[in-house]
Amino acid sequence: MTFPGFDFLTVSFIIAPLLCIVFSLCLGEVMGIIEGWEAGQGFWYISVNMAGLPNPYVNVSPLTIHGKIINCISAVATLLFSSTVVGVCGMLYIISDLPAFFILDHPRHGNKRAALAVFCVIPLVIQLACLIFGVILAAFEKWAISDGFLYVLSAVCGLGTPMTNVNPENFHGRVLGVILGIAAQGVIGAIIGVLAGIGPLVALVANFEKLPCFWGPQEKERVKEEDLTRSAVDPEEALNDPTDDPDTQDKAIPQDYERSWFEVCSS
Repeated sequence: MTFPGFDFLTVSFIIAPLLCIVFSLCLGEVMGIIEGWEAGQGFWYISVNMAGLPNPYVNVSPLTIHGKIINCISAVATLLFSSTVVGVCGMLYIISDLPAFFILDHPRHGNKRAALAVFCVIPLVIQLACLIFGVILAAFEKWAISDGFLYVLSAVCGLGTPMTNVNPENFHGRVLGVILGIAAQGVIGAIIGVLAGIGPLVALVANFEKLPCFWGPQEKERVKEEDLTRSAVDPEEALNDPTDDPDTQDKAIPQDYERSWFEVCSS
């Protein structure tokens, strides 16, 4: 039996951090060998970048051409990894399935539920989680609880300038910091997933895409109208239209779609 948010916790605090650790071990140690770093410095260099933490754990940077190439590969992989975590967590019904919303009888994609989630539930949950993990991190690092809370809050919110000058020095504290940085990406995905259910925002995006310069919806409607006109003129040809066949529907692309973006906007 699971509880609300179990899927989010599994992805954000177990699966994603494990993938980050494995990737950092593989690529970081290779970079460390090439650059002549001490053992573990490459791992911390890569893992901190993937977690998006405000302060680095090690004061090193690749200097050789091979190390810089690996660093570029790591940067692109970090972008893809972060986007994947955000996208996966955005697909999960995390905050919208909390029991409180069922008690309030708000529809899953209703505006009230989404607004409560964004402006009340998510901020409170983030503050509470940062306090809990801040206390744990402060115990590892012998910090004041306020420093632990502010450090975790800075990491989770992705602040470029942290609200405290402390930085983890112990192994367990550093690992916890990396996990929290990865989990913060899941929080971003959760917020995006909830925002995608707010009716006014969905309507705003739909109306925005109807502007003349956005060729996708306009072209689809125009091609649909042309298909209807062609069907009315030649019913026999419409019956033999390959676009009606599910097996060939994806392959039958109208020639109009081959026009450039400028030509579509100018038409």
